[in-house]
Amino acid sequence: MDWAVKRYNIFRNDCFDEETRIQRCASEFKKHLEILNQDIKNSVWNHLTAAVDNCIAGIRYFRVQIDGPRIQEISSHNPLFVRYFTDYHNEPLEDHMYSENGAFIMAHNGWVMNPNPLHNFASSDSQVYFRRELIAWGDSVKLRYGNSPEDCPYLWNRMRSYVEQTVQAFDGIRLDNCHSTPIHVAEYLLDAARLIRPNLYVVAELFTNSDFTDNLFVNRLGITSLIRESMSAWDSHELGRLVYRYGGDPVGAFMKSISRPLTPTVAQALFLDLSHDNPSPIEKRSVFDLFPSAALVAMACCASGSNMGYDQLVPHHIHVVEETRSYMEWDIHVNEKSGIIAGKKALNNIHFFLGKNGYKQVFVDQIDSDIVCVTRSGDRYMKSTKFVNDTQYINGLTEYELKLKTNFEISEVSMVDLIKLSENSTKINFTKNFKPGSVIALKFVQNTKIQVALEKLSMMPNIEDVKKNLTLADLNKILYCCDGEDGNVYSIPHFSPFVYCGLQGILSFMDIIAFNNDLGHPLCNNLREGNWLLDYTVNRLKTKPTTKLFAEKLEETFQFVKDIPRYLVPCYFYNIVSYMYKEVTELAFSLMTDSITSGSQFTKLLALGSVQFGGIVDTSSLPPLSKNINPPTPEISEQTNIPLCVSLSAGLPHFSVGYTRNWGRDTFISLRGLFLLTGRFNEARYIILAYGGCLRHGLIPNLLDGGLNARYNCRDAVWWWLYTIKNYVSMVPDGFAILSDKVNRLYPTDDSAFSSVDQSLYDVIQEAMNIHFQGLCFRERNAGPSIDAYMKSSGFDNQIGVHPITGFVFGGNEWNCGTWMDKMGSSDKAGNRGKPATPRDGSAVEIVALSKTVINWLADMHKKKLYPYEGVTRTSKDGSVTHWTYSEWNEKIQSNFEKYFWIPFQPSSHETRPDLIHRKNIYKDCVGATQPWTDYQLRCNYCIAMVVAPELFSLENALLALDNAKRLLLGPLGMKTLDPEDWMYNGYYDNSNDSLDPKIAHGFNYHQGPEWLWPVGYYLRARIYFIIKSGNNDLINKVLSESKKYLAEHFIHLQKSDWKGLPELTNKDAAYCQFSCPTQAWSMASILEAVDDITQAENISK
Repeated sequence: MDWAVKRYNIFRNDCFDEETRIQRCASEFKKHLEILNQDIKNSVWNHLTAAVDNCIAGIRYFRVQIDGPRIQEISSHNPLFVRYFTDYHNEPLEDHMYSENGAFIMAHNGWVMNPNPLHNFASSDSQVYFRRELIAWGDSVKLRYGNSPEDCPYLWNRMRSYVEQTVQAFDGIRLDNCHSTPIHVAEYLLDAARLIRPNLYVVAELFTNSDFTDNLFVNRLGITSLIRESMSAWDSHELGRLVYRYGGDPVGAFMKSISRPLTPTVAQALFLDLSHDNPSPIEKRSVFDLFPSAALVAMACCASGSNMGYDQLVPHHIHVVEETRSYMEWDIHVNEKSGIIAGKKALNNIHFFLGKNGYKQVFVDQIDSDIVCVTRSGDRYMKSTKFVNDTQYINGLTEYELKLKTNFEISEVSMVDLIKLSENSTKINFTKNFKPGSVIALKFVQNTKIQVALEKLSMMPNIEDVKKNLTLADLNKILYCCDGEDGNVYSIPHFSPFVYCGLQGILSFMDIIAFNNDLGHPLCNNLREGNWLLDYTVNRLKTKPTTKLFAEKLEETFQFVKDIPRYLVPCYFYNIVSYMYKEVTELAFSLMTDSITSGSQFTKLLALGSVQFGGIVDTSSLPPLSKNINPPTPEISEQTNIPLCVSLSAGLPHFSVGYTRNWGRDTFISLRGLFLLTGRFNEARYIILAYGGCLRHGLIPNLLDGGLNARYNCRDAVWWWLYTIKNYVSMVPDGFAILSDKVNRLYPTDDSAFSSVDQSLYDVIQEAMNIHFQGLCFRERNAGPSIDAYMKSSGFDNQIGVHPITGFVFGGNEWNCGTWMDKMGSSDKAGNRGKPATPRDGSAVEIVALSKTVINWLADMHKKKLYPYEGVTRTSKDGSVTHWTYSEWNEKIQSNFEKYFWIPFQPSSHETRPDLIHRKNIYKDCVGATQPWTDYQLRCNYCIAMVVAPELFSLENALLALDNAKRLLLGPLGMKTLDPEDWMYNGYYDNSNDSLDPKIAHGFNYHQGPEWLWPVGYYLRARIYFIIKSGNNDLINKVLSESKKYLAEHFIHLQKSDWKGLPELTNKDAAYCQFSCPTQAWSMASILEAVDDITQAENISK
């Protein structure tokens, strides 16, 4: 009432005196009370209406319905309404319910339609009894256990003692009506039982109408089997479905690996032909139903059971409570010849034989509405079903006789004819003698040819001799190659093509099919219908001399697959392919470095990216190498007389063949992770030298196209190339030798025609450094629509140079995009055609860092006398010469970087545009861009810079910037490419967008929000580096743990991906992007590098 006074006794501006105010307040209070009372009244009426309806429904079921017991008598024993309570001494419960004797009035137990089995329907908050929703049992009562033994010690102790005595006598127990027993009580009692009998068999009657809830009970209580009733089937077809559902695998199922993930499954069943709750099948169906139904139950690959009276053909329900007669005595009233006892014995023997001998595969075929054929592995059993009272003993029908015949020849049978159609095929015809109630069991044995093939297939071939001559380039052909790299991929009719031509293309589908035993999949149908996929798999590998032996070994094994029954082909084909895949992937790891061979499964899957992207593709050859390169030299093709050099695809499938395969920037961002960390040193050397031969204008090509039609429109590829050479020298034994290796220069000068001139690699490096220091302006050759349909004329004009004060490398203009963020607008409708989304001209942060680390390295190499040049020289127009040593250049960048790139919380005095600052405690994306506001945009590029040149960054500032990158840019798989608060941000990339919005039309926002994966590797590596530098061991361990946890999502994606790779990018929050390459080289490489850094850091901390 105090609350009501506070709530309603309030000031009212519509009243002018106290009396009126009080009346209005009281009136408002009364109105709300009436609303609350009406809600309660409505609820009570709903309950009462439900109670009346349920009473009527109960009368209808028990008295009238054809599927009910149809009780005619109305008496105290069979009242019109089922009693819900047991009275005290048979006296009206109203007389005692409010006295001390009320404790002896007990609520009946029972079952409720569609209840929540985890909720006690007799609890104080339940309305089940009030609404008459309970189907009550008059012979049992609901016990109140409470939440723990302390709530009712006597009851818990009494039931525990009962259970302990029971399990001392029996190997197994049945939990009757398990779903209405409080689960915490059942857990307590079963724990006590297992202390006495640890291997207790627990079977439960559980009706929850939910496999999920069933499994919850099974897992918490340790239930061995659940009661399943064949009488729940309404016809033979439904019974056949239950036989299939309650155990076993499909015939022809895929063999299960010993080591496999835990997955939800249907709980194990105890399949009963009749339970004590069921009416006799003779009442509900026909006497001819009993034996065929029992036979179907016996054919289920699970535990089976029955109820007393079924085998004796008792024609009525034996009520476990009300029945007073005795069962018939053996050898006096009943024997093996009675009813169907002999037949059930034979069926039980078959059931036991099949279970003991591993016949775990089941196939149910509904021949017609009356005939069901069940196959257990190689044994077929056919049954026919057709749907049709007392003395001192419970007696069965005696006018029916079972005719039983066992161990016979097929020629002795009149119920079926066997017609041999071919060597591997036999047809079964049912004759007129196969009458209702008949059961026939036939055992089939495969012919000798099939038995030999199956025996051969049970042992996988030894391919050690084949493996020893295979290279990682060969494994690219065996495992991968997408459409176009090696002909066309295999396409499944009415389904879809594979993602790869090789074994991975097959397994990307079949691993999932085998895991789910999805034998109805179109690929399985394709395998059963013909040998096309087997022949395709072999023939494509025969075309290459180095994989021909592998193809022949595969062909030899596949020949046995062609000899077995077609329904077994999917299983054995998968066994062979998965075995071969395992063998060659293990070979791949053995050909890599120790860090890969001994690495985690995640490390190995990432390392396979080296095989996935690195292949020899005829349409995408590298430029010709010098004939004078240091040994070893690449193998020469017998057909074309061209060196067989591996090239690195940027991403699959979009960048796999032709001029789009080889990109300078992508190649050298990826090379350290995919080739150097994996130990592919010679192939890395060939790629470095081949690209070096294309140096022109001081730049490495963006699009290589064999060197003949190369495009020099990116400013960063040359620095990634130089950074890769630095890594090669430091990571490869005697790696410095590459500096004196010969490069076949295709363009010895910027204006020379295509030619061939040898130069040492260090001379080529020095030319690139000198041209940058000198500065260069040039226009792309063939500028215009023939090389770029969208770029404006000014975009073909390129500039590179070095700032004389800061030493920062700079270049580009507002009409081109010379870094990895290179999206060019192409929509006339939206007006962004010819406009770069992210010009990033001026000094881009990662290019400055790349140049810094290369310059510092060259200074060090010169000091060690491994590089002949001390520095760079520039000649001005007036003839004056400027010379910087590499040490001087390095120092200029070092002393100016923080000053120009760091955005502190309070703007520094030399900041020229503090009005453009939005985010603080970050590093600028560029310095000196034509559009000045773009310098201040928050992007992920400074994380890249932190890894390639960590010495540029102060520890304190680096940690602050990394925290902001984590908070604002890091997504579940990738990093946002732009600040989410930026006006240009949009996290969803749609290259087909044809709207009027210039920010997103034709995918203009490619690098303006979507989450790219390759910067993630650099972010993680930077964070680990600077945390280790901080010296805080607790923080180091925390960051390493967080990094591994974060990368778990990448591991999951890698495992689930059909392409077995990490994508180029995702949309916002890791949403799928259909325009992204599903597997990208630099994504795999950078994550592998991050994993390698984590492993090294953990080893150091140990």
